[in-house]
Amino acid sequence: GIVVLCVGRVGATAAGPFISWVGPAQVAPGQTAMVSGSGFSPGCTVALTPSGNETIVVPPASVTAEGVMVTVPSSFQLDVYTVQVRCPSAHLQKAQGKRVTSGGVMSNKVMVNAPRLWWAQGNCGNESTGGGTLRLFGAALALAPASSFSRVIGSRPDSISNASFTVLQRLQKTAEEALRHGNYDKAADLARQLATLTAAPNHHHPNSRSQGGQRDRPAARMTRVRLTPVGGGDPTVLIADPATLTEHHASVALPPTLAPGEYFVAASNGLGDGPIWVALEYFESPERPLVRTVMVRPGLPSGPPDPRAFRNADAVCRAVPPTVVSMADFGPTGPMPISQRRVDATAGLTRALEAAAANGGGTVFFPRGQYWVSGSFSIPDNVYLKGEGETLVSLYWQEANTSRFTEQLFTGATPAHPNGTVTWGLSDLTIYVTAYYKTLLADGPVSCNNVAPPWGCTSSAVGFAMRRVRIRANAYFASGGPCSTGERPRPGVHFNFSQSQVQGLVTLTGKNWAVTDCDLLGTGEIFWSGGSGGGYGGTAWGLLGRNTVRNGGNSLAMDQWKQVIVEDNVITGISLAAMGNNIATYNGGYAQHVAVLNNSISHVWGDDREVLTYDNAGGAYFGPLSGVTEAHVTTASDRIPLNRSGTTNSGTGGGWV
Repeated sequence: GIVVLCVGRVGATAAGPFISWVGPAQVAPGQTAMVSGSGFSPGCTVALTPSGNETIVVPPASVTAEGVMVTVPSSFQLDVYTVQVRCPSAHLQKAQGKRVTSGGVMSNKVMVNAPRLWWAQGNCGNESTGGGTLRLFGAALALAPASSFSRVIGSRPDSISNASFTVLQRLQKTAEEALRHGNYDKAADLARQLATLTAAPNHHHPNSRSQGGQRDRPAARMTRVRLTPVGGGDPTVLIADPATLTEHHASVALPPTLAPGEYFVAASNGLGDGPIWVALEYFESPERPLVRTVMVRPGLPSGPPDPRAFRNADAVCRAVPPTVVSMADFGPTGPMPISQRRVDATAGLTRALEAAAANGGGTVFFPRGQYWVSGSFSIPDNVYLKGEGETLVSLYWQEANTSRFTEQLFTGATPAHPNGTVTWGLSDLTIYVTAYYKTLLADGPVSCNNVAPPWGCTSSAVGFAMRRVRIRANAYFASGGPCSTGERPRPGVHFNFSQSQVQGLVTLTGKNWAVTDCDLLGTGEIFWSGGSGGGYGGTAWGLLGRNTVRNGGNSLAMDQWKQVIVEDNVITGISLAAMGNNIATYNGGYAQHVAVLNNSISHVWGDDREVLTYDNAGGAYFGPLSGVTEAHVTTASDRIPLNRSGTTNSGTGGGWV
């Protein structure tokens, strides 16, 4: 499936009430929550316990066998609430593992308004460095926007004066108007102000008082992240960056002096008596089914002293070897007439890559100029390509290509050892392609070990980096369209309006990669994973940020992507075949933990015109679990298949099943 949430009880007939989920993650006083689970019945009530205070029994708005609707009393202040369901005990006195009281049988406890941590991602992907960053994704990491808290300031708390309450009401009204008119920056800023002004005191119960008999004044809440060394020692508590803090995302800067090692991670959103810390726990893969920690590596220096070298800051937490090989020493540059295009830089680039590899890696530097190349290039491990500037260096892939299935212009080289890896990158240059292509750049080779993909496929790529690169790739340049042989005939190359033959401009299969600040234009798809790699199908632990993308087909074909951040990109379709974006499992496997943040996506004209969707090709399951181990979850029955072909429903008419 796309995202599998395995939360529930083992055994379909287990007795007693059981809570599997409470939503939404943030529930303000006066708002209604859905308590989902099993074993509920008429007569059940809900016990709500604000942190550090006594339990209050609340009658539910409605009850079914699998759900209870309950409204938080408006007399409450915003707090972390512990939720339990108490049901009549006449037929449940012998229920094992349940606390039987005179009032009935109590369910398990679930907290709301406390953080829910989905996964953590560092500046190295699945790791961080001292001086780097750690980002948490989840729910209730901070207060929701102002429009979600209308009930909180619907009636004036005793601790707020009439004048202050009037200011809060005006502030919220202004924030909601800004949101309606699309002024999102202003709305977000006003929401942060409102969140600070309406923050509850440390003790939130209506009857709590501070010393001197006065009610506690509202205090600003801060989202904090706590790192505790696995081997023991004092924890490090860090405050989340308020500029990027949202309900679903928190980022902290790690001190450069933070000792390398493995740390348990926990977070608090400032609510609760204590505050309340919630530990990180998430599923990464069958090889790592339960992750509670993050690894912190030593920080890196700014980079090799030679300014021509690829910077350490641009590599994904890798120390770039100091060797610099200049293309000025290996081949012609500068403008060339068409008649001389065969006297190009292809052989020189091949020799430069070999020279860098012979020194254990390094940078192949392109001084300003034009470089004509043909064929494909395998980039050796630990070798990086860097130009003098994105607007100063141009690589032209010659039009001699006449094949419909030419592979990559650049790809990571196949490692010498079966379990080896390849790390490479490119920055600060422009690539022009006016030949038919299948894929321009691939982070690394994928090996399927003679097993049908994706389950037997793994990628060798680790740490691919692409920074400040401009690509202009037109697979049908001067072809004359679908009914003409064009100015430059190419045998076997045919215009395909759906552009299905032109695959990803950039193929991402490995892990711990970054593509940022690039300007990309392509005939077909832009980013895709090919349905394999990443250790268990699909790419993993990536950052796709601040790119300008012009797509002729798909822009984001996120098949089986895992732990990937897609943020601050501007994506624009440039053809009538320009499609949308999807998180999918077309090739089997699973996708999870994809954060799509602050992107602009427009001109989605082609196919089914989906700006962003989920395509689950393997069916779905909702129901009880028959078994749970640390690495596996077994469902009580098979999944529901999803048939994506057209069918006729029973009765009259047709439809999709």
